[in-house]
Amino acid sequence: MDGIVMRKAAGAYFLVDINQKERKYIPPLEINETGAQIFDLYSRGRTSDEICSEIADGEELDRNEVIQDIDEFVCKVREHFAR
Repeated sequence: MDGIVMRKAAGAYFLVDINQKERKYIPPLEINETGAQIFDLYSRGRTSDEICSEIADGEELDRNEVIQDIDEFVCKVREHFAR
């Protein structure tokens, strides 16, 4: 997700492609707080398994389901910003 940055404005989180100079406009993608946490950890090189450990720590959640949700989120972000 090179060139994608997260910004917070008016209490909401947005992912923005900062490399849009010569391409068609891709609007920012609004995400929730969990998405913001996933994006932050993913952009720092964490794996889905490591992100799951941080998000689900102390929660009674199905680990496989959480990892699947993380992978789906990353896929959604990549599809939104497909170049």
